[in-house]
Amino acid sequence: MINCVNFTTSLSRNAGGLYESVRSLVKAQKKHKVNVSIFGNLDDHSYVDLVAWYPIAVRAYHPKFNKQFGYSKYFARDLENIKPDIMHTHGLWTYPSVLTHSYCSQKSIPYIISPHGMLDPWAMNNSRFKKIVAYHIFEKKHLQGAMCLRALCESEANSMRLLGLRQPICIIPNGIKMPKGVQCEKQMPKGQENGKKTLLFLGRIHPKKGLLNGLRAFKKALDASPSTGGKAWQFVIAGWDQEGHEAALMQLCEEIGLSFIHKIHNHLKGSERTDAEVIFYGPAFKEEKKRLLENTDAFILSSFSEGLPMSVLEAWSYGIPTLITPECNLPEGEAAHAVIPIKTDVEAITGGLNTLFSMSDQDLRDMGSKGEKLVLERFTWDSVAEQMRDVYGWMLGRRDSAATLRFQ
Repeated sequence: MINCVNFTTSLSRNAGGLYESVRSLVKAQKKHKVNVSIFGNLDDHSYVDLVAWYPIAVRAYHPKFNKQFGYSKYFARDLENIKPDIMHTHGLWTYPSVLTHSYCSQKSIPYIISPHGMLDPWAMNNSRFKKIVAYHIFEKKHLQGAMCLRALCESEANSMRLLGLRQPICIIPNGIKMPKGVQCEKQMPKGQENGKKTLLFLGRIHPKKGLLNGLRAFKKALDASPSTGGKAWQFVIAGWDQEGHEAALMQLCEEIGLSFIHKIHNHLKGSERTDAEVIFYGPAFKEEKKRLLENTDAFILSSFSEGLPMSVLEAWSYGIPTLITPECNLPEGEAAHAVIPIKTDVEAITGGLNTLFSMSDQDLRDMGSKGEKLVLERFTWDSVAEQMRDVYGWMLGRRDSAATLRFQ
């Protein structure tokens, strides 16, 4: 049994896709002879979301001084009590980076880092000055001291090499838990008794997701389509607001003439009808998210930067055709004909939406089924956890542990 401590900053939905991916990974690892525990900080949503980590041992702390940095003196104290064989940090630029490097250096414990896309060029250029300072103060030592780095895809591994990191990089994607009870035939989308199809975005409402260009393209595609095509679609933007970006999206809708409604502010019930072209749905979790995905006809992620987006894997698992950019790092989708490939600019997104609006219901179902098959073949959490266990074994010097692993 391998005793592994995992570090993350936030233990709640505030971490976005990182919350879903880390939680799902450690729970799957427990089935593969890895004794896992998770260390992280408390925030406004933690007391609701902590239960979702069960049966994983969770150590949660109130951060001191700066919430984003996430310092707590109790991290180090509890590490002494656990005495891990190996450590795994998820994400960068926070206190776990400092502690992991210092503790493992003192105790001669190997550690692995999963940056989760945080070393990609777009991410590095976001708040660039702060990251340059943090890199030279502590993050460079953390990265260079890791015995192994985990990349979600080949593109992320290349970004690591561009920073001069030379240790082995294992390429292991995120996974997904296949939903239960998904109906073969889509019901009428929730809140849309008018019969319109749903184009869904689901995730953090953040500038890097490309929603400004997505909305501009949606408007152009609607204007270019006959009433039997694009006019039969609504754009549902579901997720939690970050940096006030949702207000900027609403302002854009007003400027370009897209009618919209805010589900929360307008007290829109699930069964009520709205003819608005855009619905700002608000956050959707657990059963509500499941219902939303069950009743979605297409999914879009026009993102400028991703590690490996959980939202796309979720959409595929529900048999939903998707529009994604190369920055989503899922070339398997295009190879399997499970996606409509787009780029991040307005014209490219418009072209993808025009293609979508021209597809028949049968075409949509066929594309969605290819995505579902792809997830079953390559992106289950059981497969991901087994690969991570073998990486840990290799780091601890166990024979043949890395025989089937992919390293760069």
